[in-house]
Amino acid sequence: MRFILSLCILLSTLTCGYSSTIQGTIFYDDDFDGCRNTSEELSKEIKVTLYACDQNNQPSNVFVAETYSDEQGYYSFEGFNIADGTYYITVSTGNNHPTSKGSCDPQNDSDINGDGYSDCFDILEADTVTIDAGLIAKMYLGGRIFSDDNANGVFDAGEKNLGEIGKTVTLELLDENLNVLQVTGSDSRGSYGFTTKQGHYYIRFMPPVSAPVSSPGSSPSDADIFGDDDGAQEDTDGDGITDGFILSSLITLTRGQEPVNEPNQQYPPNDPNDNFTFDFGLLQCIPVIGNSFEDENKNGCIDIDEDSSVRTHEWKIYECDSELVTPSAYGTGKILDENSGRSIVFQNHCFTSDKLYYMEVTRAFDFDISTITSSTNCPEDLNSHFNNEGQTPCFNLYGDIAYNQIFLGYEPLPSSVTDNLEKVLSIYPNPSSDLIEVDSELPILAISILDISGRSLINQKTRKQSSKVKLNLFHLTKGSYYVRVELSEGIAYRKLIKM
Repeated sequence: MRFILSLCILLSTLTCGYSSTIQGTIFYDDDFDGCRNTSEELSKEIKVTLYACDQNNQPSNVFVAETYSDEQGYYSFEGFNIADGTYYITVSTGNNHPTSKGSCDPQNDSDINGDGYSDCFDILEADTVTIDAGLIAKMYLGGRIFSDDNANGVFDAGEKNLGEIGKTVTLELLDENLNVLQVTGSDSRGSYGFTTKQGHYYIRFMPPVSAPVSSPGSSPSDADIFGDDDGAQEDTDGDGITDGFILSSLITLTRGQEPVNEPNQQYPPNDPNDNFTFDFGLLQCIPVIGNSFEDENKNGCIDIDEDSSVRTHEWKIYECDSELVTPSAYGTGKILDENSGRSIVFQNHCFTSDKLYYMEVTRAFDFDISTITSSTNCPEDLNSHFNNEGQTPCFNLYGDIAYNQIFLGYEPLPSSVTDNLEKVLSIYPNPSSDLIEVDSELPILAISILDISGRSLINQKTRKQSSKVKLNLFHLTKGSYYVRVELSEGIAYRKLIKM
């Protein structure tokens, strides 16, 4: 008999031995201390597998038996014929992580290692061995990034996710002290996800250049709502424009208390350990474009036979305040085609759909601002948007989307001013580096040098009506200018290049 028992111990088989028991409890170690507290939940349906250790007291691949934890998290190999010998168990963690061993009361500590394996233990003569296991619930945190076209903080029907507008971002998962824990990228659906555990977190990312502004948002915190904006952005340089990182509010993940069946989750549904509701809305930069036309019939509409090749005007755009009165200047439009002056586009600034703007055109040398017309009866928004003082009403770039192409109707000065009188006038040398001479067949009363927007830089009156006048251009920078010559019978303009 002794020979048979010794052989059983040596081979660790199930063919002989005493009625030994291996048992234990599987629990969720929510505070990660390796010990089971009274508030920590027991874990059911966790597979526990028993293997034999080899003669060197090391884990082997010799399978012995398997069982599952019940509703109370309890498991047992009772009923299996377990021979005297050396064994170890493994806990199949599934969507969980095994906790580390605890150093508390042996009745409440976890006895498995971080890899889900216990140490080897001996079974001798009907022993009862207790091996408990603590688990850390694996949780997923994520959401979607979208273009919030109407700036209402909600992912509305018809709006596109970040991937659909051809952009991706790199997101960081931070702990509550803003230390970086993980880094991931958004995908073609604008979605992202982190694998983590119960705890407190922030999410941070730098938005793309073409959509650099965080949506105003619907709430400072998520409250497990799908499709709302959960990001905030600061004005890092004090210029009144939000920039830099977009940061979520503090996120608390709690095992078993997260929303289920989120529309955009990437993992199995109905999982209360996953939260895919941390979404971010971005505002895209919208181009503001202006065009002007010669309104010959003064009806405020762009008619088929009216010329859209225009003179050069100075365009400015302002932000309206809450009372739509006080502006904040944003800059001067750039001419896309200097030869025709056909259209302007405002550059080096991001105009977004959450603000109200208005545009203004200042008087240039070759049109009278007092004759700018406006109308609301033109087909397909082909009307001048300016009043007779050269200003548009306040507009936004979403509901009033037509304003991303704004039209100015103008009436030029009489042709005798700009055409006929130029025939009697000559300027040389042109281009010139410092000194020019203006000759005319008619008496010259005064001469002005204007920049391309019509602003007067040099003014000179003649003491007596002369047909020849010299001007020093030494203090002017290189570029294009206009010479305005007041003659006895009208006004003439000529273009001048300063070298």
